[in-house]
Amino acid sequence: MIDAAPGLFSRAGLLMLHERTHEQLALILRHVGTMPVDAFTREVTGFGFACLRDQLVHIVHCEQGWMHRVQDRLWTRRPREEFRTADTVEAARQQVAQETRELLERLSEEQLNARLAAQPSEWGGTLRSPAFILLHTITHTYHHKGQVAAMCRLLGAPAPESDLQD
Repeated sequence: MIDAAPGLFSRAGLLMLHERTHEQLALILRHVGTMPVDAFTREVTGFGFACLRDQLVHIVHCEQGWMHRVQDRLWTRRPREEFRTADTVEAARQQVAQETRELLERLSEEQLNARLAAQPSEWGGTLRSPAFILLHTITHTYHHKGQVAAMCRLLGAPAPESDLQD
């Protein structure tokens, strides 16, 4: 299985990808913060999460939830309605990024690349390695960040370039 290959993911590489992903997500959040206040929760048809707030909160919630589950830690999702502005999502993003960085720094490369030995509570999928799960959070972030960019365009405020590469 791909995620069980010893040394497949390096801590330094994961930290770099994670940091870059959060830099680009912060860029999008700053852009959303410049839009009219009502645009944050205005519904845009055709998206699974119908407004910017819900897309952005989903990104943050998923990383936090998945990283807590990797550690078999309980986690409670905050109601989306608590996030009233892009700044409130940004504060949560910063907290989640820090928590994930601390986890990456605690685990050895062997631990990062070893498939989880036991099924964490509330785990819904195949057991994978923490590194594989973190890579999944990164691709998940870019998927939803692309939806946010499309929504911004539809709301009349095209988002700045925020790809992984400059």
